[in-house]
Formats: sequence, C-alpha cells, structure tokens
Amino acid sequence: MRKLGLLLLAACILIPATANAMLVADSVAEFSGVQGQDNWEYCYYTGPFNWPAAYDLSHVYRLPLWDGSVAWHYTMSPPPWTMLASDWGHPNAEDQAGTARHWAVRRWTSDVTGLATISGFLAKRDPGGGDGVIGRVFVGGRPVYTRWIAYNDATGVNYSITVPVAAGAPVDLVIDPFGNTGYDSTYLTGRVNTIPTRIIADSVAEFSSTQGQSNWYYGYYAPGGNPNTFGLMTWSSANSRWEGPAADLALWPDGGHPGGDLHWSVRRWIAEVDGEITIDGAFRRNNSETGNDWLNDGIAGHIYLNGNEIWQEGLDRWISQGVINTDTTPFSLTLTVHAGDRIDFGVDPRTIHWYDGFDFFAAVSTNVPEPATMSLLGAGLLALAARRRRR
Repeated sequence: MRKLGLLLLAACILIPATANAMLVADSVAEFSGVQGQDNWEYCYYTGPFNWPAAYDLSHVYRLPLWDGSVAWHYTMSPPPWTMLASDWGHPNAEDQAGTARHWAVRRWTSDVTGLATISGFLAKRDPGGGDGVIGRVFVGGRPVYTRWIAYNDATGVNYSITVPVAAGAPVDLVIDPFGNTGYDSTYLTGRVNTIPTRIIADSVAEFSSTQGQSNWYYGYYAPGGNPNTFGLMTWSSANSRWEGPAADLALWPDGGHPGGDLHWSVRRWIAEVDGEITIDGAFRRNNSETGNDWLNDGIAGHIYLNGNEIWQEGLDRWISQGVINTDTTPFSLTLTVHAGDRIDFGVDPRTIHWYDGFDFFAAVSTNVPEPATMSLLGAGLLALAARRRRR
C-alpha cells in the first residue's frame, strides 16, 4: 500500500508537469494540391470587409485551380491575382480593372477542442512597392490577430496568439491587400499547437445577458479609472449588449467601447480557484473608420488584480500616415490567485472617447487536469492495486 500511495503522489505531480503542447496543424508541411487534405483548404473571401461588419464565413470559397506543382489560383490568366502557394500568397484589390476585392484565405478546420497557440511568420515577399498588406487570423469567424505590414517590410514578424478552439471551427489565415494590389505577394504561415491545460473561464464563450453568470460581471469605472468606482452596466435587449450611464459606453462578446466623460468599460471575472492561473488573450482597436481623424487619440487596455494594475498597453490612433492602427497586442500572464479575487479587464478612452471601439478578450486556464483525466488515472491505479492484492 505504501508503494501505491507513492505511485498516486507521483502521478498527481507528473501529469501537469509533463504535459506538453502538441502540434496538430502545419500550413507549410501539410500544403497540398488536394483541397481538404489534412483539414486544409485554399480559399478566397469576397466581403464584407470593413468594421463594424462581421467576417462572413458563408463568403469564403475554395480557389478552383491547382497549377499542378506550386499554387492554387483563382484564375490562370490574372487579374484577379488571388492565389496561395506553400508559404505565401497574393490577394486582389479593386484597382485591377473589372475585378473584385479578394482576401486570400488559407483555412484549417480544427479537429480538436481546447486551448491552442496559433503561430507563424508574416512578411512581404515582394518589397518592391505597393502600400502594404494586412495579415489576419480568424477562429470560428472571430478576429483574433491583425497586423499591418509596410510595403517594404521583408523582415516581418513572428506572431503568436493563444486562444480557445473548438472541433469543427475554421482557423483562417488571411492576406488582405489593404489598399491596392501592387506588389502584394506576402508570406503568411501558421502552426497550431494544442495546450493540455484546463480552461476555467472564457470571456467570449461565457458572455451573457446576466450579471454574475459564470463569474463574469459587466461594468465601468467612473472618470479617472479608479477600480473602487466599479459600477454595473444595464443589458440592452434592443442592441444585444451591455450599456453604461455615459454616451457610447458598452460591452459585447469580444470587445466594447469606452464612454463619454472618460468612463472606462470594464469586464470583471471573479476567481473560483486557488493557485496558479494563466490568462491568455489579445487587445486591439477595431474601429477603422477614417472620418473625423482629429477626434481620436487612441485607447489603453488595463488588467487589474484586486485593484492593482498587472498589465497595460496603449494603442495610438495611427501606425503611420494614412494607416489606422488596428494591430493586435497578444498577452499571456501567469499569476497566483485565491477564490474570490477580482480580475478586471478595463479600457481607458484617454482624453477623447469617439471612434474607440475595441477587441479585448481572454481565456483563463490552469494546469490542473480535467476531472475526466483524474478519474481515468484513479481507475487505472485502483485496477493496479486490485491485481497486487490478488497476487
């Protein structure tokens, strides 16, 4: 029995400690001339394109032509220039006479459920001209990563975003031509690694019209951003969102808008566990409207633990002249909490609240295995004990 006790102790220690991320998809290694092979499809998207319109999954279509060795094409006699090769692609814009705007879409359909890290490389392949491109990642039709790349940026970025995925959900790697089509050949790759942790809170999946459901509360800070001034918003059935006492102050499933008179919009989660947790998510401005540019000075996102700031990121209105900032800032925080602790996700309008729509979402996970995993472990150890007794 002493050995069995030691075995139980070792198992409880080793299961979380030895759990590793597992690669489940690789856009380059699994590139194919067969649509659907290894759950990959090679597609294009026809709109709508601009916020606040949603990315419409019903408007994603397979590219019809494989050239036999290198790439998928919309046509073999461009324009349109829409195509996808193993690690790069080309979108199309309306500046090509008689053609429509296309985003080039490399799609993987998930066959797993849980927390996953989507990572890859984004850069211009042809830095000779043009006005840049935007790389985007959507999960289940929801934007989780956006990054503008300048026309001459061949260095690019290695991106990484950790988000929940569900079996059957499409993961779309998108090349957006931004303005015109010229010189828009772009590298965009993606690898998906599942993370064997337990999701205990998800700000998007658990969004609700009821305060306190799944430990989520929807509110605001009074002008000045003092966490002690947290107040609750009111649900608007007409707009299907939470709304506060100031103009434009609102929260919806994956984002919201701060309010007039410098009110912050705040999403609060109350911890229900003791121990170490990880918070993974992202923050970005999602308003790409160009009117009244002088009326906006950007926003700032904040995360507070029991009223103490543990993360902050400011997002200016502009990246460069003529380029509105909608780039994504991913975050990953590991901290120790106790049941009842307050974690606030707040957005500050700075000094002007107009054109301040944002995405700000998070998933909270722990290394404690799912109950089913522990039950399976227990059953196996009990069977082992029974065999020992029979001997």
